Amino acid sequence: MDRLTHCLALLQPDHLRLDVHAASVQADYLRAAAHLAKRTATPLLIALYATDPAQVQEVVPLLTALDAPLKALMLHHPAEKVTPPALLAALGDELHRIGPLPLAAGTDFFFAELNRDPHPWPQADWIVFTMTPGVHALDDRSLLLNATIQGQVVESARAVAGGRPILVSPITLRMRRNPNATTGGWDIPREEQVDRRLHAVFGAAWLLQSLASLATAQPVAVTYFELAGSLGIFAEHGSAPGDRQNSEETLSFTPLASVMHRLLRTARNGARWFRARSTNPVQIQTLGILLQERWELLIANPWPSPQVVEITHLPGTIEGIDALHPLASPSMPALSQAVPLLALPPNAVVVLWGRR
Repeated sequence: MDRLTHCLALLQPDHLRLDVHAASVQADYLRAAAHLAKRTATPLLIALYATDPAQVQEVVPLLTALDAPLKALMLHHPAEKVTPPALLAALGDELHRIGPLPLAAGTDFFFAELNRDPHPWPQADWIVFTMTPGVHALDDRSLLLNATIQGQVVESARAVAGGRPILVSPITLRMRRNPNATTGGWDIPREEQVDRRLHAVFGAAWLLQSLASLATAQPVAVTYFELAGSLGIFAEHGSAPGDRQNSEETLSFTPLASVMHRLLRTARNGARWFRARSTNPVQIQTLGILLQERWELLIANPWPSPQVVEITHLPGTIEGIDALHPLASPSMPALSQAVPLLALPPNAVVVLWGRR
């Protein structure tokens, strides 16, 4: 089993993003992606980059031939900050050849670009933009605080989009592309996108913070990070920054992957995620999960010192606690009190659970 198949089999995510550049796409690349998607029952979210209607017409037959489940198709121009309306119209005219599929337009940059230059995009079912907390500052506190307002950004985008569903794809810790670059183009080298915190407990904590915020705004879909490698959910031992050529044997289950695995497993069982309020979202990050008869509360401490946390307003009695990272049991020194106290070890992610 190759490394990507292994990752997808473990996570079973909602979709896998596939970037397709019309100017250079190879049929073998598409066939390999289709085989992976079909083998793992993972729908492909296709991000198509094209410069003119002729390129669209050339690539559509290749997409039509894909024997794989599809999630949606988004359209970007590699040298424009927002989707050109004429280009979207050309793809809309060809979309029937691919099949019934949501079509997304917007920007491969941030909400600011979408808000600065909005278009009606009548052919678009969804509106898309990306998110990254590392535009203006990269310190831990700034990244965690940035995640708390992501839901508000989605709500603002929905207002600009006339109420249409919002797709956020992708979300990364550092910028992939810089719309304000004055030299060297917009694309940032992969090695400069690497952030070592992604594979530490900080990455898992930041994910909880982000999902807690987005849960209130309910985007139609969200793509987080890449799947594996230095920019991925899974780490690969011995890989150089930006390296994608590694085998399954080097695969590492990061704290981020552990949290993602837990969340996606509950989602497949019909869970609803909700924002569990932390009085100090820089120190402690939380996300609540409601199942039919069970609740869970994920709590992260991404800092090098232990913390004691008071737990209030739970939807039921605490029945257990699991450690996602490290694999050592945290303690509940006052579990029998009206207000339970949780002693969180340094750099830890835990799950409290009970019956509703």
